[in-house]
Amino acid sequence: MLGVRDREGAVRVLRNACRHQNMPVAGQPAGNCETFRCRFHGWTYDLQGKFVSAPPPVAPADTSPGANDLAVLPMRQMAGLVFFAIEGASSGFFPPGPGQPYSGTIVTDMACNWKVCMEHLLGSQDASEPEFAWFWPLLVMRRSGPVVLVEQVVPHTFLRTKLFTHVFGGAVEAQKFSAATIKETCETEQKERANDTSARGSALVAQFHQQLGEAYAGSS
Repeated sequence: MLGVRDREGAVRVLRNACRHQNMPVAGQPAGNCETFRCRFHGWTYDLQGKFVSAPPPVAPADTSPGANDLAVLPMRQMAGLVFFAIEGASSGFFPPGPGQPYSGTIVTDMACNWKVCMEHLLGSQDASEPEFAWFWPLLVMRRSGPVVLVEQVVPHTFLRTKLFTHVFGGAVEAQKFSAATIKETCETEQKERANDTSARGSALVAQFHQQLGEAYAGSS
């Protein structure tokens, strides 16, 4: 995916896949450029994702407006962060603005499966509690006084997960102990599961697994 700010200052999230043969049009994690150009066959796009040109031997047969543009993904800017969805998103997909300035992000690398981390974040919460909200599948928001934490779970490998704790309205340093505690708890839970110890559940955890099962069934 490409997070892009164009010449007019507008932010977009584009799919990093050329419309010719789905090859990447950008290979660097960050930087500045005037256009995106696929290294394989030279299809070129502007910063809005619009198709600009291609060498004549591989030019697209369909030249109608928009037919060859990069895919633009649903996104929302929130206090300096950009959230996006891989596919179409409903109005309730993205979290609401936290109402506090962005302070920074803690990145926690954990030796556990991503589902274990999600179960921990959801396990002790009440779905009706106004200070907590879950946004399927991998984002939770919780508030403690003036501080708002947006916690984003990112699967890395089967037994490796990253937790991004985005802090709003408070000192980042003050939240590091909480992030370390989550890491310790989730890694312990992962080890216990290796010994066939059953996990504790809650209504939200049950809902999580129900939606997960539906998603897996729909992709088969």
